[in-house]
Amino acid sequence: MSAERPDEPTGLSTTDLPPPLRRALEDVAAERTRQEEVWGDQRDRDFRTWLAILVEEVGETAQAILQRDPTALRREIVQVAAVAVAMIEAYDRHLSRSGSDGE
Repeated sequence: MSAERPDEPTGLSTTDLPPPLRRALEDVAAERTRQEEVWGDQRDRDFRTWLAILVEEVGETAQAILQRDPTALRREIVQVAAVAVAMIEAYDRHLSRSGSDGE
């Protein structure tokens, strides 16, 4: 698999997005900021560690579903998305350092 990363910004502004998508992305970005404040820069973790973190967050999402807790459910879904974004950041950093597609 080859990595496809545009070198140029897409020009897409959050104001161009439908309000529900804009809110979701803003919440994920805020959670990424919170994660960095709590845990520091973690983009250099190996991908097995990232997978463990992601699976743990997915497990918490499942727990919120089973407990029928809509407030916790949304919070956990945002955390899953934020961890996935952090993994993308780590992947891109790895890619820029190694010059490979990360496979």
